[in-house]
Amino acid sequence: MMQSMTQTARDGALLRDLAYVGLRDADDSFWRGLQIMVAISLIVGLVLSLVGFIQQVTAPPPDVQIEATRQQMQQMFSQFRAFGPPFNDPQFQRQFQANLEAGFRMGAQIAEATIRSTPVGGPVQDLFQAIGRWASYPFNWISTWMWYTLLVLVFAKLMGGTATVQEMLGTTSLIAVPHLLDLFGFIPVVGGVLGLVAFFWGLVVYVKATAVANRFGIEKGLAAVLLPVVVLILLVVLLAMMLIVLIVATSRGS
Repeated sequence: MMQSMTQTARDGALLRDLAYVGLRDADDSFWRGLQIMVAISLIVGLVLSLVGFIQQVTAPPPDVQIEATRQQMQQMFSQFRAFGPPFNDPQFQRQFQANLEAGFRMGAQIAEATIRSTPVGGPVQDLFQAIGRWASYPFNWISTWMWYTLLVLVFAKLMGGTATVQEMLGTTSLIAVPHLLDLFGFIPVVGGVLGLVAFFWGLVVYVKATAVANRFGIEKGLAAVLLPVVVLILLVVLLAMMLIVLIVATSRGS
């Protein structure tokens, strides 16, 4: 079973039709897809949670971090003086400095109160937080995958698609495979580049999965995948315009 799932995931990442058709036509399509999604999310979550745990354990105390941030803010503000008013105005500088110091004192007090109020602190608390983050990865991935796939299925049906919910979820689960690159997300620059590669690679996989599940061409698959985003953007723009009109009408009426 594990070997079969691994081969399906590999073939899906390589855009081989056999993987998509096999998932679509399997009697337990949804459950196979769910296993792929859970397995990959747990792998990625384990590595990133472990890295986060190590970073938390080795991080300097909160007061040291706050002091370092305060010094950086002061250095940055001193550079702004070259831009002229109001940054080079003595009164503005005094007010800024006072507000900055008040903010950092408040931050230090909150950090100290949080540490005192935590019954279990230190590495033990960090370990439980890491375990919690790891356990939450599958839920986050699965919820996003399922609700967006159902939206795509609606648009695919409007364009003549034939996929059932099980077929659609089964095939589109292969989107998780490219996101194995997220394992390297903690590496500066490289992690960001690989995350971008994973996004577009996953998009290609998702479009192909949608097309295969609905038994139509890649063009319709791309349209079905992008239309929910387009519609949501248009709705947001429409609501924003309505809000602006309402505000303008209210201000004129008053």
